[in-house]
Amino acid sequence: IITPTGNIGIGTPTPNNILQIGNAGRLRIANNISDYTIIGTADTDDTTNTKIELSGNTRSGTAGNISYVATNTDGYHKFITNSTAERVRITASGNVGIGTTNPSQLLTLYGNNAGLKIRNSAETTVANKSVAINLDNGNNDEWIIDNSNSSLAFAYNDGLATSNRMIIDGVSG
Repeated sequence: IITPTGNIGIGTPTPNNILQIGNAGRLRIANNISDYTIIGTADTDDTTNTKIELSGNTRSGTAGNISYVATNTDGYHKFITNSTAERVRITASGNVGIGTTNPSQLLTLYGNNAGLKIRNSAETTVANKSVAINLDNGNNDEWIIDNSNSSLAFAYNDGLATSNRMIIDGVSG
């Protein structure tokens, strides 16, 4: 059906959007930049709709966002390559797994060469380039592992001051 305003409906007699397919709309295409497009189980933006939602760049509250929403309590997001190989999963509890479908920690890396690389992207001519990992337990104290200027430092911050506990100098051995 094509309405007098130009909306097209397939499987619905009263399309509310430029293109609406299905009863209650499984595909909803935005009418303007303050609207939203949904591929989902309904054409509404609510908490019961499993959906991919693209918000227009002037839509109130969610301008320019792309949302992937799984509404099942066991819902997860997965990213697949080569048509079948799952590479990344985000579980309903927020754990992220790379190379695993069952991440047990906030970030789980699994594989034959499960390495993690953190690299400072500053120019090679920049002095004092560093990369750090902060291990913060949430009680105003943290350990800091820092790779800076050819040395590896293990520091501790008690919430008042940071002090080096051990430094391994890569220049002198």
